[in-house]
Amino acid sequence: MTTYTVRAGDTLSGIATKYNTSVKKLAEANNIENANLIKVGQRLQVDGFDRPTPSGAGTSSATPPALGGQPPKAGIPNTSKMSTSERFSLYSNYVAEHGDAQAKKDLAAGKRVILGLRVNTPFTSGHPYRGTYDDRMVVLWKDSAGKPHVQEFAGNTEPNRRWADDPSQATKPVGRLVGNNTYHFQKSYNSNFGGNILAPDMSHGPLAMRRDTNHNHRIDSGDKVYTGDWGGQNVLFHRGVVGDTYSAGCQTMEQGRFNNFWDALGDQSKFSYVLANVG
Repeated sequence: MTTYTVRAGDTLSGIATKYNTSVKKLAEANNIENANLIKVGQRLQVDGFDRPTPSGAGTSSATPPALGGQPPKAGIPNTSKMSTSERFSLYSNYVAEHGDAQAKKDLAAGKRVILGLRVNTPFTSGHPYRGTYDDRMVVLWKDSAGKPHVQEFAGNTEPNRRWADDPSQATKPVGRLVGNNTYHFQKSYNSNFGGNILAPDMSHGPLAMRRDTNHNHRIDSGDKVYTGDWGGQNVLFHRGVVGDTYSAGCQTMEQGRFNNFWDALGDQSKFSYVLANVG
């Protein structure tokens, strides 16, 4: 049986997403009457019961994916029963396939690399108006002793309809970073986004942004890719809130998860960000 100790900023929905289960299953297994009331230090059973595929998470399986070679491409992989070494090996495969030379060099040197796994989610009327955290952010590295470390966070890599329909986007439509690519970010600060952010490191060149140029509330091959004024130079990693991704194309996480994500970045100031399409 696997257990998880609740940390500051955790939510039951966030823990459910991390372990590929549902809030209802977690609540029932741990005798929780109010899903909004969990305490720091509380130990929760997070496996040993039937796990449904989480909404919007693709074709995640209860069986951990095979390691080595090509990474899985269909859905967010279920890592709940994998060791840290197995998870590091799995996520390293994505870096090997989609990472640029700098990302691979960083991982080999023991630096922290950020991996984003994107599930393609349109922002049409059939999806939440304020977006959904159905993607995954991963921070992986090996320490000076060669010990692997992996931290996983539910996140978002796409715009939501609230911003797509905002009058400010009428002439410059929302978009998202082109997937199966590597981008480079650095720590920064902006009080308009709650403080700590990651901003593009433009010394590595422009960021490719595919925008919803046909205004059909989905990003696909029918839309144009930009690297100039309409590129991704304003795409940030920043905090959102429960129920609202606050994203016109930024990489966001609920506030508690973002705080934990920031802690996982350690003292390092610059990062390779490998973004892979998985669904």
